[in-house]
Amino acid sequence: MASVITPPRPQREKWVAWPPERLPTKPNTFLATTSRKSGSIIAVGWDGSDYYAFDARCFHHGADLWTDDATRGGDIEDGALTCPAHGRRIDCRTGAWLGDPCAGAARHRVYATRRRTAPGGAAIVEVRVDERDGAFDSDAYNTPGLCPS
Repeated sequence: MASVITPPRPQREKWVAWPPERLPTKPNTFLATTSRKSGSIIAVGWDGSDYYAFDARCFHHGADLWTDDATRGGDIEDGALTCPAHGRRIDCRTGAWLGDPCAGAARHRVYATRRRTAPGGAAIVEVRVDERDGAFDSDAYNTPGLCPS
């Protein structure tokens, strides 16, 4: 009897609706939230018109990127955030390190976002969480069980 080979099923995109209370309400700020499912800490930033998402721990030594422990929030300046521990500047949209170009091409994981409008006009922001292809420097600090420190 011949065996039947089942082709792999294409992976479905996984979008998670962000909790409305964890969306920034002030332009050029971000708020971090811990995923109940994966344990990853992801931050959503807002520049006044667009939302973007990124790992909330620094690629350098895993420091929390927020500056306000009560809200787990922080400020974004010129599209980048600055790690409070060592001053590393990270582009919030691309994940690129905005430091010394000779020091290497460190990358911070960013996530796709999309915005919908709910009945009544409230914003619903969704973060695509299935895009974990490739390795990023921030992964070691934002994947439970992998943190080297």
